Amino acid sequence: MFSKEEDKADKPISIIITTLVARAYTVSENILEALENVISSMKNYIEIRTNDEGRAVYWVENPVDSEENFADKWEEHPQRQENFYKGLEQVQRDIIKITKQYDLTSIGNEIKTVFDDNVGNQTINTYSERLREKRENNNLRMSIGTGILDNTGKIEVPQHKFYGK
Repeated sequence: MFSKEEDKADKPISIIITTLVARAYTVSENILEALENVISSMKNYIEIRTNDEGRAVYWVENPVDSEENFADKWEEHPQRQENFYKGLEQVQRDIIKITKQYDLTSIGNEIKTVFDDNVGNQTINTYSERLREKRENNNLRMSIGTGILDNTGKIEVPQHKFYGK
C-alpha cells in the first residue's frame, strides 16, 4: 500500500498502530477472532479532543504520558490520518477475504496474496501440524453443522489407518 516514496513519508507510524492494537485487544477463542476484534475496534480508541486553540484534533494518548498525543502530526499532515484509515480498511478487507475461504488450500492462497508466499506456507504448515497432533492424541473433532475441525466438535475424527506402501 505504501510502495511509492511519497507514500512512505505519510504512512501510519508504528506507535499509533501498536497502542491502538494493545487497547483494542480482548481475549478471544483464536488468533483470527482476536485479529478481527482488534481491527474492528481500533478506531474506537482514537479520541477527538479540543486543543489549546479550541480546535478539534484526533488524539491517540500515550499510555505512559497522558499529555502526549501520538497523532499530533495528523493535523499538519492530514494524509497520515487518511492513510491510517485507508490501511485499516484494507486490512479489514483482507481478513474478510481470508475468512470467507472454506478449504485449507484457498485460505493459504489468500494469505499468500495478502502477505507473501512464506507467510502463507508457514501458516498452512503450522495449522496442518496442529491438526495432525490433535488427531494423533485423539483430540480432533468435527463440528456437525460446519465440518470445522477442532477439539470442540461432536464427531471424533478417528486415527488414520495407512495400508500398503
